[in-house]
Amino acid sequence: MQIIYAIPFVIVSFAAFFLCLGIPRLRAHALAALAAPVAFGGCSIIGLGLFMLAVDTRYDSLPRVVAIGAPLLAYLVSGCAGAWVAIRVVQFVKHRFDRK
Repeated sequence: MQIIYAIPFVIVSFAAFFLCLGIPRLRAHALAALAAPVAFGGCSIIGLGLFMLAVDTRYDSLPRVVAIGAPLLAYLVSGCAGAWVAIRVVQFVKHRFDRK
């Protein structure tokens, strides 16, 4: 089941990586394009799981709009945060090894 969830993120990751390698102006962003989609997928599902564990006992009593919107917001916010952290790590590693 996890493989089915992860495959689209890996495909998008490789597509973005090779697209960045093919366009000379975007070559500097190739490693970030490789890491960001996979980090988004992993962090979003972990963030959603943690959110659902946190509100498990109170979830049935929430209004319908909040019951639908809150998990979606948790999914997107945690995924974007994970992708942002992955990009920052890639930039840090690139600058660490680029210095001469």
